[in-house]
Amino acid sequence: MIQRCIKFLALLLCIGMLVLALIITEALPTVAQNLPGLSLSSDEITTESYVPIFTRGNLDIAPIFLDGKIIGGVSSFIELESEKQKSHTNSYGADTRSHLIHSKLQKILNNMSRYSKQVLPNQGILQLEAQERELKKQLVTNVSQQKGTAVGSITFPQDDVPEIVYSVTEADISRPRFGSSQALEVAEAAANIAENALIQAWRERQAPHLLAQTQQGLLILVALSVTSLSLGFVQKSLTIRQTKLRDSLSNAKPLQLHHDWMSGFSKVKKGLKTIVPQLEKLDLRQRYSFNAFYKAGLFWTQWLLWLLGIGYLSSM
Repeated sequence: MIQRCIKFLALLLCIGMLVLALIITEALPTVAQNLPGLSLSSDEITTESYVPIFTRGNLDIAPIFLDGKIIGGVSSFIELESEKQKSHTNSYGADTRSHLIHSKLQKILNNMSRYSKQVLPNQGILQLEAQERELKKQLVTNVSQQKGTAVGSITFPQDDVPEIVYSVTEADISRPRFGSSQALEVAEAAANIAENALIQAWRERQAPHLLAQTQQGLLILVALSVTSLSLGFVQKSLTIRQTKLRDSLSNAKPLQLHHDWMSGFSKVKKGLKTIVPQLEKLDLRQRYSFNAFYKAGLFWTQWLLWLLGIGYLSSM
């Protein structure tokens, strides 16, 4: 009865871990994919409560999403309520900056997708590799300094009007990093990240990549199923062996010792014959314990494999 309760609690714990893994791997990217487009005026911009914020010292750090994946982050200084009332600047918090940058990058990515579907085929460019090379030519990033602030702009296609996507603030410079903390160099690094992220996101939207992801997911599911069945077969074998060991232990006769069994050298042989069954019973108990340990290890290994597999599939 106790063993059944333990197994039931372990099953509930594993199910809870699986649900938690799905929430962790799905919540932020799924919400990020549903962010609205950039169609707000400066007076209509409000704090985006669905953008997560992480606090590091006196900085608020918010991740930037593109098609559900984190590609970077922006920062803002933490201000007290009294400081906010005294401040008359139009600086935005990290979550609002993240939302604005995401919206602009998402709009550029959508333009790239339409361009590859409508314009490039009319030019005779049908192969994905050729389309990617043409998109890289049309996608132009530029870093400049405006009113003392380093800004990064992206143009797509190249004959269109450049659009300022991000600016480097004092809070961004204050973040610890391995590279340079010069504003222009930080903006250059951000421009390279944005360009590579846009190309990668466009590539992941194409049919061959989606097909490859589907095939990989199916292979992982098949591998998990085969591994789980194999582990289940081994567990069943260990269960049968454990039952046999339990029966052997129950049928083993207890050792009957007398106080005078070591009273003389002549009784040593008789004592050895008496203790042999007890040694055999001890061996059975050890084998039974090891068998139970192996069975429990396989059980948790099986659930751990499913936990990691589902988590990986959810993050694809």
